[in-house]
Amino acid sequence: MNNNLFTIGQIAKIKGITVKALRFYERIGVIKPAYTDPSTRYRYYSLDQFIQFDVIRALRSIDVSPKDIKGILDKRDTRQLLAYLDDQKETARHKIASLQRTVKMIEQAKITIQGAISTVSNQSIVTREIPERCVLTKTIKEPLDEQETLIQFSEFPLLIEKNNLLDAYETGYVSTPDKNNEFHPAYIYNAVALDKSSNQAHLSTIPAGKYVCLCFSRQNMQAQWLLLTSYLKENAIKPRLIFQVELLNDIFDPVNQYCEWQVLV
Repeated sequence: MNNNLFTIGQIAKIKGITVKALRFYERIGVIKPAYTDPSTRYRYYSLDQFIQFDVIRALRSIDVSPKDIKGILDKRDTRQLLAYLDDQKETARHKIASLQRTVKMIEQAKITIQGAISTVSNQSIVTREIPERCVLTKTIKEPLDEQETLIQFSEFPLLIEKNNLLDAYETGYVSTPDKNNEFHPAYIYNAVALDKSSNQAHLSTIPAGKYVCLCFSRQNMQAQWLLLTSYLKENAIKPRLIFQVELLNDIFDPVNQYCEWQVLV
């Protein structure tokens, strides 16, 4: 037997490609044996084909399909191979950027949920310094019922995706004072985070500052509101804005979900 010929088993061992894969590549025409023994039907590959196996392994390692590999090997054009690799490199960069955004979104979701759980654990009035928040907003002219609320808030994820923003998983209502200093819901918002590709044209900001905060549930909303307004009156605090923030303390049980009033003072 020619010393430059290798059995399918030898190729599998030398090049780290399974026998099953080699037979598949032969079947679809990616790479065929250099010689098939007419009596035994044993397949043999030549030393000259080693470089092709290296190309196949390299391309498969970056998820190039067998069909595309066949096209590259059929053309036998090094320049076209280099151009193809450049395209694959750019595709990989986009995948990396997408995965990095996914990681950021997962981390933000964890931070928001953990923060909500911590907030709900304290049912008393607290004063916190809250940093500036970037938000998407929608103006409302009157309080929304539950169904309309869901419809209005459901538009935010589409805007977030369209403008390459990152969801901060914080939504809520903002109430502003009228000329009689009475507060009414003015707009709803969805807080977002930014990265290099974000379109900031549609963003507003919620100012940083000192906020008087109190969380509440559906069951104790009236009692907690009375507690909050009494506190503001007793301490001669005149609110500038009032936020009603949805808390993600228990996303699987709506009955157990809380909100928080944040009063900018």
